[in-house]
Amino acid sequence: MEAVITIDVLRRAGADVTVASVENQLQVEACVGVKIVADALISDCVDTVFDLISLPGGMPGAATFRDSETLENMVKKQAADGRLYAAICAAPAVALGSWALLKGLNATCHPSLMEQLSSLARAVESRVEQDGNVVTSRGPGTAMEFSVALVEQLYGKEKAADVSGPLVCVSLWRSLSLLLGQKDFRTYRGQVMRSSHGNEYTMAELNAVKWTYDNCPKILVPIADGTEEMEAVITIAVLRRAKAEVVVASVENRLEVTASRKVKLVADMILDEAANLSYDFIVLPGGLGGAQAFSKSEKLVNLLKKQRESNRPYGAICASPALVLEPHGLLKGKKATAFPAMCNKLSDPSETENRVVVDGNLITSRGPGTSMEFSLAIVEKLYGREKALELAKTLVVLVPIAHGTEPMEAVAPIDILRRAGAEVTVASVEKRRDVTTYHDVKIVADALVDDVAGAEFDLIALPGGLPGGAETLRDCEALKNMVKKQAASGRPYAAICAAPAYALEPWGLVKGLKATCYPSFMEKLSSSATTVESRVHQDGQLVTSRGPGTAMEFGVALVELLFGQEKAAEVSGPLVMRPNHGAEYTIHELNLMKWKYDNCPKILVPIANGTEEMEVVMMIDVLRWAEAEVVVASVEDKLEILASRQVKLVADMLIDEAAKLSYDLIVLPGGLGGAEAFAKSDTLINLLKKQKESNRPYGALCASPALVLEPHGLLEGKKATAFPALCSKLSDASEAENRVVIDGNLITSRGPGTTLEFSLAIVEKLFGHKKALDLAKGLLVVHS
Repeated sequence: MEAVITIDVLRRAGADVTVASVENQLQVEACVGVKIVADALISDCVDTVFDLISLPGGMPGAATFRDSETLENMVKKQAADGRLYAAICAAPAVALGSWALLKGLNATCHPSLMEQLSSLARAVESRVEQDGNVVTSRGPGTAMEFSVALVEQLYGKEKAADVSGPLVCVSLWRSLSLLLGQKDFRTYRGQVMRSSHGNEYTMAELNAVKWTYDNCPKILVPIADGTEEMEAVITIAVLRRAKAEVVVASVENRLEVTASRKVKLVADMILDEAANLSYDFIVLPGGLGGAQAFSKSEKLVNLLKKQRESNRPYGAICASPALVLEPHGLLKGKKATAFPAMCNKLSDPSETENRVVVDGNLITSRGPGTSMEFSLAIVEKLYGREKALELAKTLVVLVPIAHGTEPMEAVAPIDILRRAGAEVTVASVEKRRDVTTYHDVKIVADALVDDVAGAEFDLIALPGGLPGGAETLRDCEALKNMVKKQAASGRPYAAICAAPAYALEPWGLVKGLKATCYPSFMEKLSSSATTVESRVHQDGQLVTSRGPGTAMEFGVALVELLFGQEKAAEVSGPLVMRPNHGAEYTIHELNLMKWKYDNCPKILVPIANGTEEMEVVMMIDVLRWAEAEVVVASVEDKLEILASRQVKLVADMLIDEAAKLSYDLIVLPGGLGGAEAFAKSDTLINLLKKQKESNRPYGALCASPALVLEPHGLLEGKKATAFPALCSKLSDASEAENRVVIDGNLITSRGPGTTLEFSLAIVEKLFGHKKALDLAKGLLVVHS
């Protein structure tokens, strides 16, 4: 958002803006999966003199900027020559501050990094701050004000007013807030919006209806040449932050489009492919050229007409209500708004002065300056106002990892906290972001701990793992100082397994408190804490837990601490968690047969973008604990995948290489996006079919039985289960209520909360009940 808004506004003012990648390629994946193609590499720009260099934020983006020697030298020269430079969000503290370019100057940044900034500059809490030739700002919600301020610095107040007017906002926000005696106002044409205490946005709603969907809302956002980039990117980013499944589809005959201000965006798929799917909501960004392309797309218009006929929600912003919805009869009988200059094209303009208008299943809005309100209003209609307000003031969490970290204990809390809406930063205490956790599960962190050492978090949660893991966390001075400060300021901190005894205890952070940890470390913990044998225990702002088998309970307890019991119940329900934690697991088995192998079982676990990270990590971890040989293969064209809750995992090899080998078992994790990718992989499907034909074991979990095995005939004549909401897709759902179902050489299970039982059932089939039970006790899945 911060990059695109700045580029867009500056280009509106007439600036010649070069978008430069500090990576070794032009295409860059920004936050929440938005793909942008740069104009040049940063190395191509070294000899160019710029009137302004402006850094967007985001982590690890800002840290990547900081580590770019080329960029550092360019910005330092810019400052030395007395030319304008600027940064927003994390970039003032992480990049400019690290380069000593804010020394003695007033500056601002994202609230969570203000303390770090205060050691590098005179930190002020302005939404936009200028001191000499440097301009700084706070974050996504201030990006438009930041950009208009840059226009004012380059061209003057009159040009800034000219540019900001058509955005449906006013550049006089500072003057107005001063006049009204307030420090924190956002000012828009015809409306002043306070950015706190529930007044972040407003919408005019008529004929209120509930927008419904199953599980997770699936949303189509089309783009085209000429699409308004701010409107598209803000809408996509806000909806993805709300955890909606957003499909970005190009109506052109290629994935890459050139937006209205020449920002190059890359879609997820072509509209022809996207049209084969069903959506809970379709929303059109504006931009004159983009709206005209949408209106000419028969496929898109037909999708919109079907959406309206089936009474499913749809919407548009800026030019699109007037140029797409109106001429195709999609506003008939509806109240709407649009870009001010186009409101005369609406057959009923009676509500056009409102910034966001909702009429039943239709939502419309005015322009770039209303995009944030428009997007939050969509979140409110889909998830409720509480969720929308939560999104506007997201809670931030730090989960540090190290070589040797127990992967289940890291990934389960990350996944569950992100489901609740927390913004979780996974930070490596190593010198690099790619970390090899226990059992060679490879995770790519979002940042280094050093990058976030000055940030404030609402929660810091430490996973365990020995050897390495918890000891490495303990020995990280930056992390120790952060957690000590967290405790001293009365903010929540947490640890699981070895971490309470090996990190918190040596740091003096459990003294006089009740705490728990892995059973074999209880004596060490008892030297300063009152030990309790609870699976999860909270004492004040400290939450501790026992080990891998309690990691999901730990994650839910952290959600309850941050968001309350209602949110914890809402998040835990779809996880299909065990009703009696610690009780012995059960398997429902039919057509008993022995699973055979030579020496050591070789198991293939495929992964893809959208794979459910808890399921795959638990599965790999348990099977490697049992000493099976597990091959993790990516069905994408690269080893690194982005899982369903944005955890980055790295495979051992690509599926084409893995397909050359033979396996004693092939087992698929779930996750909607991952399952859909598996179903489209001819290589994987052929492997599964050969596995079935040769009567060798295979299995799937969560979405994969219904979306992969069933449509490819791999459940024919078999009993199976799947994720509850997908069981209707099974041809034989007679055993679907069971948590784990084995039918001969097939094993299936229900979801994240059944993964440990599923994995232990595989261990039992391969190695026998005793080994599985011993492992279950060691992992604390069942009571000893």
